[in-house]
Amino acid sequence: MFDRNKLKTVVDLQERSFGLLRWVNRGMIAGTLRFDAVHGALSLADAAEEWVRRHYGMIPESVRPPLDQVRPFSHLFASYLATSYEVADTRTVSEQPGCYCDFCRRLIAVKNLRPRRPSKKARKEARALKLVLLRRLAAEMAIAANEVEFERLLDEPGDLAAAISWATYGQELLRRSEFASQGEGVLVLWREIAWDDHGRVSPKFRLTHEAFLAAEATVKERLAKLLDK
Repeated sequence: MFDRNKLKTVVDLQERSFGLLRWVNRGMIAGTLRFDAVHGALSLADAAEEWVRRHYGMIPESVRPPLDQVRPFSHLFASYLATSYEVADTRTVSEQPGCYCDFCRRLIAVKNLRPRRPSKKARKEARALKLVLLRRLAAEMAIAANEVEFERLLDEPGDLAAAISWATYGQELLRRSEFASQGEGVLVLWREIAWDDHGRVSPKFRLTHEAFLAAEATVKERLAKLLDK
């Protein structure tokens, strides 16, 4: 399922998108960023791409995507903003002249963004995404498993549960590089792989393509055991 080189590229773009948000925060404080280009009916991802291209020369190289990767980067960045954060205070937006599209509204209010709390619906969406992953891998391996078996795999504790979360997040990360978002279920997956027991990103957490590949191998190994039944 996973292509090593594509994973490496997408993981790098995702890391850059995290850095870009921090850079935007500093730029807003310094007053160097502008939002006077009206995006109208553009989608969140398209508005993000226009904004990134317009500010491309200003963005630090460490968080700037390669020019030929601006579009997938913009999809990831837009999805990251929409899925992970909500605007806590809209007064900053109303005071800023220019574009009021969803993308610009979030960047203008960057200091008032707060982490979104996953709902019960989001947790159901995350489980549904995991089932999609299991079905896809089983099909690739020519394993004729049924839904009951997939549900049982999702309820197994330990290393398998972690591997399924990692592999599913990797699957959705690749999809997010092509589309704006797959909903808040992705946020649940992120917290499952990155957060510690104290409700914050673990200091030891690292998003790497090797971790995704290892997770996929673990899930495939467990699926293969269904053939022995």
